[in-house]
Amino acid sequence: MENDSLIWSYIKQNKKTVIALPEDTGIFYSKSGIEVIGTSPAFIFKDDGKIIVQPKSYI
Repeated sequence: MENDSLIWSYIKQNKKTVIALPEDTGIFYSKSGIEVIGTSPAFIFKDDGKIIVQPKSYI
């Protein structure tokens, strides 16, 4: 949360979606999709909001 304002500024400037990952979280890309792995959720920042994706879930 401490970096949310920085991420929102980046999105506003670059018009890109951002996947933010805590240090104990990663993502695994496969034919099935993008899976969040680790112990903490990932955060997807889009121009219309922030989505929390729990571990073992797909983006």
